[in-house]
Parts: sequence; C-alpha cells; structure tokens
Amino acid sequence: MRGGTLYLGINDQGIVKGIHMNRKKRDEFLLEVDNNLKKFTPALLPDEYLVHFCHIYTDFKKKTITPDKYVIEIHVQKRSYNELYFSNYGECWVKKSASVSLLQPTEIK
Repeated sequence: MRGGTLYLGINDQGIVKGIHMNRKKRDEFLLEVDNNLKKFTPALLPDEYLVHFCHIYTDFKKKTITPDKYVIEIHVQKRSYNELYFSNYGECWVKKSASVSLLQPTEIK
C-alpha cells in the first residue's frame, strides 16, 4: 500500500464545510475507525495511521475557530507489502493506481 491522506469535511469543489463533532462524537469516531481498520486483512494497526481533527478558522488572523466543527484528516503510512485487502464481509479489494476497487470472484481467480 502506498499510503495517503483522506480528508472528511471538504466537498468535491475543495470548499471546507467541516463536520460538527463534540468531544464524545470525536472519541466515538476514533473508536469506530480503529475497529473498522482492524477488520481488514491484513489489519491496519493504530501505529500505521493517524487521525487528526483540524480546526476550522472563522478568522485566521485573529485565530478564531468554529467550535466543535472540524475537517478530519486520516493519514495512512506506506506499506511495503500486500495490495489485496479483505473486509470483514469477505470482500476482496485491490489497489489500482489512485483508487481502490472491489474485485469480482472471476477477477480473483
């Protein structure tokens, strides 16, 4: 796996919208990310990724932030092995160029 960064809270046009998350929701989100990434084969362990909640500034010069609104950055480190991944549902995914695709049973053969 080449690794990379995923941003949540930015639309397709590159406009920052943010996601409302209080402390409890952020904690729940971190647990959910951890639980889901462990279900993949090979599992993605906590030392192989980083989740960061980036503040959204209403006035950058005055350092005024929007309370409880974030862009979520998920950074995954580069791996030197295995470009096939299996979900907990038994699905097989493959890394191709800049995307990840679900493999059909005939493609797996």
